[in-house]
Amino acid sequence: MRIPLPLLVIFVSMSVYGESAHTDRLTNHGKPRPRAENAVTDDWPHFLGSDYNLVSRESGLKTRWDRESEPKLLWELKRGKGYAPPVAADGKVVMAHRLDGMETIECLEATTGKQLWIDRVPIDFGESFGYPEAPQAPPTIDGDRVYFIGTRALLRCYDLESGKIIWKRDLGQEFEVETHFFGKGGAPLIYGNHLILNLGGNRNHAVAAFDKETGESGWTTEHEWDGSYASPVPVTIQGQPRILVFAGGESKPTHGGLLSVNPENGKADFAFPWRATREASVNSSTPRVLGNRIFMSEAYTEGSVLLDIENTMQPTVFKKLPKTTVQFMTPLVREGRYLYGITERTDITATWFCLDLKTGRELWREGNYGRGNFLETADGVFATGEFGQFMSIELTPEGPEILSEMQPFYSPETFCPPTIHNGLLFLVQSTPEPDGSSEPRLLCIDLRN
Repeated sequence: MRIPLPLLVIFVSMSVYGESAHTDRLTNHGKPRPRAENAVTDDWPHFLGSDYNLVSRESGLKTRWDRESEPKLLWELKRGKGYAPPVAADGKVVMAHRLDGMETIECLEATTGKQLWIDRVPIDFGESFGYPEAPQAPPTIDGDRVYFIGTRALLRCYDLESGKIIWKRDLGQEFEVETHFFGKGGAPLIYGNHLILNLGGNRNHAVAAFDKETGESGWTTEHEWDGSYASPVPVTIQGQPRILVFAGGESKPTHGGLLSVNPENGKADFAFPWRATREASVNSSTPRVLGNRIFMSEAYTEGSVLLDIENTMQPTVFKKLPKTTVQFMTPLVREGRYLYGITERTDITATWFCLDLKTGRELWREGNYGRGNFLETADGVFATGEFGQFMSIELTPEGPEILSEMQPFYSPETFCPPTIHNGLLFLVQSTPEPDGSSEPRLLCIDLRN
């Protein structure tokens, strides 16, 4: 565990970094198909998509294919380490990763992979449990700005078009934010004029809000719980707008749990303890809400719990599910009742499951695709597997069905959820293929029908 030292932010323009350096990383394979006339395009501007629920409004997508007609690779870009998925809006893709020993954030043209701008910051990276310290959470696009909090809690605001840094703050230094096991986690949430963070640190600022225009400090939610890898999400409970923060990182003694925060003033309705009893654990999975019921899960000792939020805004336990252990993926809620997720925390044991949120009864467990992710669109549901699988699937209370499947690459640790924008699919390959045929990269695949 390290307390980060003050950092020097270095903006590196295309001319300084060298256009050839990017060209050497980029391989183009073709142009995308034209979009169908009635196809709908949706942005994916932040973690979990435009509505924070893993659902995209995109339509005009290919959902059935065979080996001859499977979606084609358009371009690929060699990337560095880290498990932060890309975000996309207005024809641009923004991603963060650890490249050549530098914390790197770059903006790309979605259809070609052409680099529009790049910023690189020197970081004293480390490693824990065989996994690298590197960016863990994606940037957030809001209008013409991009917000990003990096491995050492350096918060930056960029101009989306130029990459110019508008403001920055070293929160690691200011709030004594520790690095946890793999670096700072949790993406920035933009809510009104607030930028809200699952912050933590040694000053009891479990949650903190900043002015998104200037970076100036706003309200804080004072609590001893440290920051986790779960990102804050906006919800409505009992008719009230709230921010859910699943806090709790590396700590002795272990502590953490769910905070329900008023976004106007940072006041917490409650702090419900829920974290593994072992130190080598963090809270990572995003809580999901159906009506006034909340599902949340950790993967090491406690498993999942269903909470009911009373009209007093206080929680009561509806049901504990100790054998349902979601590690870091965000479950998908569908049909106003059913939660679909991936339980267990190893590639061998990870299994898809369906939970009836109204009764708390598990309906099925099937499949073994490792610790992947789900994503719903207007045309259907897609899934990724831990070893590079990409699938079009049906998810129903009766069970899952694989409609079509492809293998864009074969390598472990495909932990990043997929991103869809303008009919294009963006997948992160986090590790080299075992046979050495490819390095970590960002792939753009034509999903247009």
